[in-house]
Amino acid sequence: MLIGKKRITYFMFLCYGLVLLLIFHLESLSIGPLKVSHIWKSALLIFLLVKVFNRSRVKLYIYKPLFALALLQIFCMEIINNTQNAVFIFAITLLLPVFGVYVMRFNSEQLKKGLFFVCSFYILAFLPYQLGLLESIKGGYDLENYGADIKGIIGPFQNVHGASIALATAFLINVYFWFEKTFNRKLISVYLVLAFYFLVTTYVRTGLAMVIAGLVPMFLYYGSQSNLMRVRLIAVLVILTVLASVFVLSNQAMMDRFTGKGQRHTEDSIENLGSGRGLIYATHLKIYLEANIFEQALGMGQTELRDRTALVTGSRSLSHNGFIQTLLSNGFIGLFFLLLYFKKIYQLKSKVNKKYFVLIKSLLFAFFIMSFVQNFDVFYFHSGLMVAMAFAIKSSEKDREHAFSS
Repeated sequence: MLIGKKRITYFMFLCYGLVLLLIFHLESLSIGPLKVSHIWKSALLIFLLVKVFNRSRVKLYIYKPLFALALLQIFCMEIINNTQNAVFIFAITLLLPVFGVYVMRFNSEQLKKGLFFVCSFYILAFLPYQLGLLESIKGGYDLENYGADIKGIIGPFQNVHGASIALATAFLINVYFWFEKTFNRKLISVYLVLAFYFLVTTYVRTGLAMVIAGLVPMFLYYGSQSNLMRVRLIAVLVILTVLASVFVLSNQAMMDRFTGKGQRHTEDSIENLGSGRGLIYATHLKIYLEANIFEQALGMGQTELRDRTALVTGSRSLSHNGFIQTLLSNGFIGLFFLLLYFKKIYQLKSKVNKKYFVLIKSLLFAFFIMSFVQNFDVFYFHSGLMVAMAFAIKSSEKDREHAFSS
C-alpha cells in the first residue's frame, strides 16, 4: 500500500514537472500583446487570490510588508506615466506574498515534498536541453566579448539571470537536504553535481555569488556540531575548491567572464564594475537626490526612471539592484517595506528550531546578494524561499507538539 502511494506521488510529480517544463519553455513567446509568462502568472495569481481570500479570516504571517509594497506600485508616478506597466508590476509583486500565504496551509510533510520538487525541477529541467531533446527559445549569455564563439546555457528560462538564480536556489536547498539526510544522499549528491555544473556553464556570476553567501551560515552551523564534522567540511571545501579551480582555469572564456576581462569591456574601474553597474548605481542615486519630495517618498516609477537615466547615460537601464530600484520606483517608503520584510524573515529565528532556521538563514543571505545585483522579486527564488519558510515553521510547530505530548 505504501509503495503504491509512493508511485502515485512520483507520477504526480512527473506530471507537474512536465507541465511546468512546457510552461517555462514557452513563456517567452507571445500570444497577441501578452507573453505566455504574463498569462500563466496572471492565472496563478487569480487562483491563489481565490484560495487565500475565500476564508473569513486571512492570516498574512510575515508578508504584510510585501503586500504593502505591492500596493505602492499603483500609488507611484508609474500609474500615470505607464498604467499598463504599473498594473503589471503590481500583479507580479502581489504574486509573491499571496504565494507565501497560500503555502502556509500545507503540513510539514507536504511542504518537505514540495520543497524537494521545486529544487529537483530547477535542476532536472536543464537535462532535456543538455541532451539535445529540446532547444532553448531564448539565447544564453553571449561569450563573444570573451573570445569564445559559444553561449552559456539557459534551459527553459526566459533569461540567463533567472536560470542562474533558480539553480543557486536549488543548490542551497539540496545542500541542506544533504546535511540533514532528509532524502537519499546519493541522489542529492547527483543533484548537487548537476546543479553546480549547470550553474557554472550559465556563465552568470549572480547565482555563484548567491551560493557562496548561502553556504556560509550552513557551514558555520554544521561545522559547530562536532570536531569530526568540522574536519569533514574543511576536507570537502579543499576538494571542491581544487576541482572548481581546475574546471574554471581550464576554460579561458570562463576565467575572463568571471574576472570581467572582456575584449570590448573590462571591469577595471568602479564605474565598470559588475558589467557597468557601478555607473548605473551612481547615476540612479544622483537622480534620486535630485527628485522632488513626492518622488523621493513614493517613487517616480520605472518609465520616468528610464527616461531620466537615458538623459545622463544614453541608456534606459534599470538599477540592477533591488534596493536602489525600490528606492527610485517606490520611494523611501517602498524601501522601508522591503527592508522590513528582510527583518521579518530574520525574526523567524525566535519561532523556528535551529536546524530549520539554518536553511532560512542560508536563503536569506542569498536573497540579499540577489537583491543587491538584480531585483528582489524573482519568482523562481521566492518559490523556494517561501516554501522553505513554511516548511521550517510547520516542522517546528510539529516538533513542539510532539515534545509537549510526550
